[in-house]
Amino acid sequence: MNVTSVFLIFNVIMKRIMITKKNECFLILILFLFFNLSVSIECSQSYVSRVLIDANWGTEPNEFGLIKGQEIESVGPNTFHVGRKGNVLVFDSINKNIKKYNKKGKLIGTLGDKVYGTNIISDDNEYLYVLDGQMLKIYTSTGGIVESIAISNDIKLNEGYGEGMKMDDFGNIFVKKFNRSFQIGKRDKGKLVKLNEREHLKNEKSGMPNNKKEKWFRIKRENKHKAAIQVMNDNGDILKEISDNISDSFGAVLFLEQDKHGFIYVEIERISEDNYVHLEVRKYDENGNLITVIELDNNYYTTVYKKIDVDNMGNVYQFLTTPKGVQVIKFEQQ
Repeated sequence: MNVTSVFLIFNVIMKRIMITKKNECFLILILFLFFNLSVSIECSQSYVSRVLIDANWGTEPNEFGLIKGQEIESVGPNTFHVGRKGNVLVFDSINKNIKKYNKKGKLIGTLGDKVYGTNIISDDNEYLYVLDGQMLKIYTSTGGIVESIAISNDIKLNEGYGEGMKMDDFGNIFVKKFNRSFQIGKRDKGKLVKLNEREHLKNEKSGMPNNKKEKWFRIKRENKHKAAIQVMNDNGDILKEISDNISDSFGAVLFLEQDKHGFIYVEIERISEDNYVHLEVRKYDENGNLITVIELDNNYYTTVYKKIDVDNMGNVYQFLTTPKGVQVIKFEQQ
C-alpha cells in the first residue's frame, strides 16, 4: 500500500459520512489518523544490507580471476545478473566462465567454457543469454551453448557502463544503446524466435521497458543539477515526467527497473563538491514521489559495467570488486 492508496480509501470513507457540526471533530480525527498512516507507510520503505556473496581473487573454482595492472586498472569480472528465482550469476571474465549462486549466496557451480561477453541475463528456465559484441549467445542452464543471434551492425552496440540487455515477462529480449533499445528476439509458444536484422532496426524504441512491457522509461538530462524520468506508453506518448533536483551534480543517470508494486528504481552518480562520485539508488512511487535513497560503496577495485540489479520484489543488489575479491551485497526491503 502506498500513499495514493491510503487517500483513496480515505476518500471512500468520507463519502459515506455526512459532514455536519456533530461529526466534524470525528472527521478531523480520521484525517489525522490517515495522515499518520501515510507517513508511516512512506517511512517503512527501509532496507537492510547484508553480504550475500564474498569470494576471493585466485585460481580455485570458488575464486575469481584477476589481472593486476600497474599502469592500467586491474581487470576482473565486469558484470552480474540476478535471476527470476533469486539465483545470482557473476561473469568471471578472466577465467571465461559464469559462476552461479543460489539465493542464499552458496556457489552452485561454474557454467560454460571459454565464454566471452560483457553482459548476461537469464530466463524463467534459467537459460543464459550472453552479449558478446554484435552477437547474443544462448546457453542452457548447465552452460552448454544452444544458438546465437547476430545483431545488426547498424546498431553498433557499445561495451561499457550502463549498456546491456533486458528480458521482460513475456520473453522479449532487448539490447540497450545509450537511451534507446532494440528488440532482437521474442517468445512464441514457449520458444525463442529470432528477429532478423531489419526487424532489429524496425523495433527501435526510446527508453527501456518495464517487465510487463506496458510502460517505457527514458532519462532526460536538463542540466547538471536536474534530471527527469519520462514514463511513456508503447506508442511513445509521455504519460508522466518525474523530475529530481540536487545541489550536487549528476553524473550517470540510469533507469534500473520497475518492481511488481509499481516502484521505479534509478541508478545515480552524484558528484559532490570534493569531486567524489557517490553511487545511489533512488526509489520513486508511480506518482513521482521520492521514497528512498540508498547510498552504495563506489570504491571499485576493477572496472564494472553493471553495478546494480533490482528484483521484482524491490530488493536491490550491488556487485562490488575490492582488493580482496568480489562481493554481492543484497539490500533487502523491510
